[in-house]
Amino acid sequence: MFLGTLFYSVFSCYWVLRLIETCWKADKKWLEKGLYTTLYFVVMLLVFEIVVGCLGTIFKQIPNLSISYIFMVLQSMVKATPYALDIVIVFAGMKLLDTMKRDTYSDEAVVAVEKLANICTYSLVISMISGLAMNVLQVLSRNYLENVNLVITVPIFSIMFAFIVLLLAKYIRETQKVKQELDMFI
Repeated sequence: MFLGTLFYSVFSCYWVLRLIETCWKADKKWLEKGLYTTLYFVVMLLVFEIVVGCLGTIFKQIPNLSISYIFMVLQSMVKATPYALDIVIVFAGMKLLDTMKRDTYSDEAVVAVEKLANICTYSLVISMISGLAMNVLQVLSRNYLENVNLVITVPIFSIMFAFIVLLLAKYIRETQKVKQELDMFI
């Protein structure tokens, strides 16, 4: 088992390093195609995590049709929410890439990046509030539950991604203004 795991570790490391080298040498079209392929793969993984990782736990732990069962369903829904919202973010990101491919400085690109920034922000808000609401419901119903599972989540990568997208939106908006001023000057 150790040798098999070591083999796959070496194999994975080799292919990731080769991919990085290829990306550094690649042109814009190849990178766009690679990004789209990666994004589709991420969507498939997120759907798999929702179906198997979140909803699958419900069927493994069905004690009986009590209030605990209802809370298990709610917990699975709260756990699946960030993944579902990540799928929406990925599709909005793909739409932004399509728009920027046509014209980086267009009004449509500014609208698309602002829409992505809003989706990222609302996703964070929804994820945090749903987790908090689940914890509050469990504390209020603790006397009727067989198992109380309070979870504190701080989605660091989602927060970073939201900051990056918000910053990108500001850069694109400013760059568009500069381009419009230059076009008027010419």
